[in-house]
Amino acid sequence: MSSIGSVPRSVGGSRASLASNDTDSKNEPFRRGQRKNIMSSIAEESRDPTEEGIPYTVKVKTGEAHDAGTSANVFIRLIGRKGRQTRIIPLELMQRQRFEPGKVETFSLQESDIGDLEVVEIEHDGETLADSWFLDDITIEMPTKGHAFYFACHQWLSKHKGDGKTKRILKVQDSQQASFRPCKLYYCFR
Repeated sequence: MSSIGSVPRSVGGSRASLASNDTDSKNEPFRRGQRKNIMSSIAEESRDPTEEGIPYTVKVKTGEAHDAGTSANVFIRLIGRKGRQTRIIPLELMQRQRFEPGKVETFSLQESDIGDLEVVEIEHDGETLADSWFLDDITIEMPTKGHAFYFACHQWLSKHKGDGKTKRILKVQDSQQASFRPCKLYYCFR
């Protein structure tokens, strides 16, 4: 099962994941406030309002281990084959407070057309051991172009596990690249 998040061009996404939860640790109220400020400042990053965007569907799969999830702020940047790139985009969850182990989180983005994808930069701002995140892979679909791109990671993003890095630069896996035909919606009127 996956949850769906949406990150429109002009706002940082849903704030549902910022809602209070009585089971949060004593540090969570500070963390939620910090998350809101970081997400808001990134969402306000200047953009050319005249530039048309295209839809991207980003699917992020967290590892299966019980400690693989994170509640840290997660960010992504898409980079195309001709060097064009998107802004740094916060991936904010709508119905959860964290990236859960074994789950696929789906985000709908509207960003500038950067051509076929070549590289993805993904990172989080977590500092503690509890913020460690095992990222399995990312799949990015460009429905209007009929392309899907696969990025394998299979590593920890953590200051305390693996190689100590919280940022990964992933290259597209050409052998896994797939094309698909976008769905056409047909309406039947009676």
